[in-house]
Amino acid sequence: MGQRAALYCRVSTADQSCDHQERDLAAFAERAGYEVVGTYKETASGVRLDRAERRKVLALAQRREIDAVLVTELSRWGRSTTDLLATLKELEGRRVSLVALNGMAFDLTTPHGRMITPPTIWQNFPLTCP
Repeated sequence: MGQRAALYCRVSTADQSCDHQERDLAAFAERAGYEVVGTYKETASGVRLDRAERRKVLALAQRREIDAVLVTELSRWGRSTTDLLATLKELEGRRVSLVALNGMAFDLTTPHGRMITPPTIWQNFPLTCP
């Protein structure tokens, strides 16, 4: 099989469900040839930095057990530009890419991907600070 990926789903409130995100991510992973090592779902505000499931995904990256994190859209990973840049830098150090189904892919394993990531974030993600 291809690269190993973690699927990360997040909703903001308890009356929402991750089911749609999970279904879309699993279908994408299968089409793209990813080996899914786990699905991580949580209900939490995107501005919170202490999200347990996201920490688990980052731990997988630290242990080099994944090559990519798949999300339906960048805002599911985080809503703070500062936090997003920090976690992308952390993933880059582990050679783990962040792939959003809405077309944004941050291939942090290549020089080109590392070069275009910061400007892409600033252009496509609203500036919010924790």
